[in-house]
Amino acid sequence: MTVDDHARPGIAPDLADLVVPIDSVRPFPGNARRHNLEKIIESLRANGQYRPIVVNRRGGEILAGNGTHAAAQQLGWAEIAVTWVDVDDNTARKIVLVDNKANDDAGYDDHLLADLLNQVDDLIGTGYTPEDLDDLATRLLDDPDEPDEPAKLSEDPVEMRETWQVIINCHDEDQQQAIYERLSAEGLRCRVLSL
Repeated sequence: MTVDDHARPGIAPDLADLVVPIDSVRPFPGNARRHNLEKIIESLRANGQYRPIVVNRRGGEILAGNGTHAAAQQLGWAEIAVTWVDVDDNTARKIVLVDNKANDDAGYDDHLLADLLNQVDDLIGTGYTPEDLDDLATRLLDDPDEPDEPAKLSEDPVEMRETWQVIINCHDEDQQQAIYERLSAEGLRCRVLSL
């Protein structure tokens, strides 16, 4: 849902029962996370609020979703969707910490990420930029292994495995498929990459 003239602009209709006045909840004091509000605002404009923020009922502090709350305030929203928990101060701090740290420590399967990015019509609201796509393409080209095949290391940890690659820019998907089939038929290990 995009921001428009509905009674609750930007909030998914499925979250209607969870909506509260935006000023009835507050940021977690001392939250160390610094958000990229520009990306969150872009997402709220393009996708709306698609999941509730998490708030501690005991004090109204946001445990997960501080950035979403700040972005919604900057957009002038009067309401926001909330899921409530009822936890003590120590548990609240732990939730704030793990919510941020688990995201920091997460990684990506670059092949699956490229596939997913290829399935959207544009980058608006994804958080990704054309520069991110360039970086992803470079990582994929530097990785000679298939997505489901783990990297094979030499028995000798000092010895590095040498590979040779050819990148072919095709005019369209049909040409890409024809070249892939021809090279595969010759016994060459190929993979299709679309970025």
